[in-house]
Amino acid sequence: MLPLPVRQHACLQCRIKYLTRAMSINALRSPSSAPIPSSSLMRWFNRHLRSDIRLNHTSGPAKPSKKSRRPRVSPRPGTERVPGAPLVSKRSHTQILDLIQLRPVLGSFTETLPSTTRENVALEEVLKGVESTGHLDERSRRAVALLRKAFAGRSYDDTDASLGLLASKGPAQRSRVTDEPTKDLLVTLGLLRPQRGIQPTRVRRVESNSSSEKGPVLQGDPPSTEPDVVIRKTPSIGAVRRLASADHKEKVQTLEKEYLKEATLDDFAFVPLAVERSQVPGLGHDLSRVLFNPGVYQLQDPRSRVWNFDPYLGNLMPVSEFNYDALNKYITSSEDSNLRQVALQHEKRYIGSTSSMSGVLSHFHFLLSSWRELTLDHLSRGFVDDGHKFTRIQRGPTAIFLRYKDGVYAVDADKEFDSANVLMSLGRSMEKLLTNDKDEFERFRRTHDIENDSQVQSTEPEAYHYTGLGSFLIRSQLDAHDPRLPGTGMFDLKTRAVAAVRMMVRQHETGAGYQIKERFGTWESYEREYYDMMRSAFLKYSLQVRMGRMDGIFVAYHNTERLFGFQYIPLPEMDLALHGQTDVTLGDREFRLSIKLLTDIFNQATHKFPEQSLRFHFEAREATSVQAPHMYIFVEPVSDEEILEIQNSKKEEVAAFEERIFNPKRADQVQRGLEEEDQRAADDITEPLNQTVTPDAEGPGSAKASKDLPSPSNAADVEFLDSLMDVDLNAAATTAPVRETEAQPAQEPKETKPILGWKLKISNIVNGLPVTRPTDLKASDDWSIRYALVPLAEGVCQRNYALCKNRRKAVLSAPQEGDDSVRFYVKRLISMSQEGAKWRRRLDEFDAQRDRVVLYGDRSPKESTE
Repeated sequence: MLPLPVRQHACLQCRIKYLTRAMSINALRSPSSAPIPSSSLMRWFNRHLRSDIRLNHTSGPAKPSKKSRRPRVSPRPGTERVPGAPLVSKRSHTQILDLIQLRPVLGSFTETLPSTTRENVALEEVLKGVESTGHLDERSRRAVALLRKAFAGRSYDDTDASLGLLASKGPAQRSRVTDEPTKDLLVTLGLLRPQRGIQPTRVRRVESNSSSEKGPVLQGDPPSTEPDVVIRKTPSIGAVRRLASADHKEKVQTLEKEYLKEATLDDFAFVPLAVERSQVPGLGHDLSRVLFNPGVYQLQDPRSRVWNFDPYLGNLMPVSEFNYDALNKYITSSEDSNLRQVALQHEKRYIGSTSSMSGVLSHFHFLLSSWRELTLDHLSRGFVDDGHKFTRIQRGPTAIFLRYKDGVYAVDADKEFDSANVLMSLGRSMEKLLTNDKDEFERFRRTHDIENDSQVQSTEPEAYHYTGLGSFLIRSQLDAHDPRLPGTGMFDLKTRAVAAVRMMVRQHETGAGYQIKERFGTWESYEREYYDMMRSAFLKYSLQVRMGRMDGIFVAYHNTERLFGFQYIPLPEMDLALHGQTDVTLGDREFRLSIKLLTDIFNQATHKFPEQSLRFHFEAREATSVQAPHMYIFVEPVSDEEILEIQNSKKEEVAAFEERIFNPKRADQVQRGLEEEDQRAADDITEPLNQTVTPDAEGPGSAKASKDLPSPSNAADVEFLDSLMDVDLNAAATTAPVRETEAQPAQEPKETKPILGWKLKISNIVNGLPVTRPTDLKASDDWSIRYALVPLAEGVCQRNYALCKNRRKAVLSAPQEGDDSVRFYVKRLISMSQEGAKWRRRLDEFDAQRDRVVLYGDRSPKESTE
């Protein structure tokens, strides 16, 4: 706005000066719109000043002003007075420099960690490790305290990216903060005071008839430099926690036109098939009360010591006493002849089960949701979480087999890195416990009569539900039913072991003393188990519920020795954590779109390798600074013999583990025998090394002969001992003559198989507009996916396939004891387990002195006389 009155005379130079100043102020107020004047301002300029400029040019050059002015000194860089850009104080500037100097110190410490733990290391662990070195000065210690307070519970990667945002500015001097991300970050760190009011962001109106809506403008008046529309913008301080990925997580995918396709849900319905099945059992022990009460239903009230259910449920039957031979054997999709027959009757090309397909569909969720973070609204404020991401195993690559037989392809899970654990067996026995009364369940207890145990069989065959979706036929095992639940009334039974048992599943006895004592809290609480389920199991559970058209899951919390409580989690509650909304529309459509994309992938693979069994690897990759989220898919043709070799690679290990837990006494005897054999083998290796040889001897043990013959030790025995004792005996058992054995001709490398690889890129289209991910999707909204399945070149495909398999191996078979990030975690769990076992013994002694009171029941085992 010009400071001169409209009717006051002003010379041409003053007019140009005031006009230029007004234009510069307008540009500063709207930096995103650049210093371009509005069309109305340009019209006023042409009307009133252009003619004066032409007259001025014709009359000769302007006379210089006689009034001398002091030359204007340019302001210091970064200190220009920009409206809305606060100036950092001297103290805050010093703290910023301290944080920038601390960043390389933290980075050098993370380089010392194993590569398997750098990705998800917590900031607190890095800060503790840096403090333990004792090399920090006072300013660095203050910077550590500032990070610990501002980024509590965050990962190191998020914090490093935020510090990188400060380092990129590199403020050698105090400067004003002009960009919103840096401003929000400084507010979160407490280095910048948040603005009290809501700062308006000026935006011009784009309508062409905007001038007609305003009042008349007097001739000679310049148009007001004030904007037509004011849009208020509220700063999001909490969003600074995700600054690490804010720059590239929202990157838009670029799709190749030659491979572009669109997936819609038109004529792609989820249709149940009418197939005769056995009766689905209901819950026993009056556990159906849990289905209609949100939250955890504790088996025994910790305050009054009153049992809410039958005390028989308190102590679990050990796996060594349960007759697992009496249960129905699990049948994979490729071995299920009935499933194949149903597929042929309904003209389905692909068949699969909930357990074999949930891993693949999980990666499609990562891709379609652009790695949506978990919603932790169900957790209390006092819970200290480890992040909003899924676990490392969940995010790791997954593999399946597509086995061909009689015109039908069956999806089987790849068990190359599967290992036996007590939870799988205990889960099967606990399903019988929850759905049968005490007398019926006791039929499955082992006795000393082998013939009697062999005659005990399950009363009913397994009940399956069959659903068709496009070319897919999906089989889902039905665990329990209650007609009062919505929909089909079906729900899944899940047994959830406590954190200590899951962390040490191969030595579950060490963590069996871990207790659940409270409803809320970071440790020894139902809240901890619920949080771990969200990160590691909710995605798989929700997919299985959808494939079986169920209502939810019934969870039983235990520590392999006793039950603690129960909880019924319906599908909308799981969707809130996974998809950010309780409306199941988003999750249902994502599941159907995932199946449609998977069908196209299978069709192209089977067209390339017709009537062959195939091995697939799927890996969804997060966004980077150069590309949006995508998925790698690799296809390798395999024979039935190769499939059996891969599937049975852990068979001996699984059999040995099952023998140990099912027959502990016999396993102890076998273990002692193996230890004696190992000791004798070690003695046989070390004894020849201690023998003295006469130099003149010409026998096989002479010095001359030792130059031509290998060492007396057996290399196979050394490798065997290495695998058992984790000790490198090669240096002691192998001598220099081994070099000649290494000179033998090497075996020819195996012929490289032809493989097929793709890079899947997608773009979500909601109501005709591209979005990063769908949010708050309603039934009336339209969601489709544009995708491009781009083939990989042969060399790129082979290289990425090898890297994908290595990443899968590192995730699934990496030993926990070699991981520095979990070592402290395991020690803490062991300590809590030991203390918990003592606490439980004291509590049992206290309960033994009291009458056992059961809700909705009588006192047992004796009536109180008081």
